[in-house]
Amino acid sequence: MSEVTLIGIDLAKRVFQLHGARCNGSVAFRKKLSRGQLLAFVAQQPKCLIAMESALNNAFRPPERQEFALSATSGGPQASR
Repeated sequence: MSEVTLIGIDLAKRVFQLHGARCNGSVAFRKKLSRGQLLAFVAQQPKCLIAMESALNNAFRPPERQEFALSATSGGPQASR
């Protein structure tokens, strides 16, 4: 099984919907995580692109993402699906 190359995150107040995709476009995972679980989960993933909705993208930019060497990009809601 190949590694996750893209994680799309749908941001909300209490839970986050995550969609992981491989380089061939197949679904690696779909998860619903709490705010507390999100950073722990992302820390365990291989280095990959993380896409978040731009409407709330500025509200959730944890400084911890630098620890994980994450790349974040913003776009409309369709970019995180």
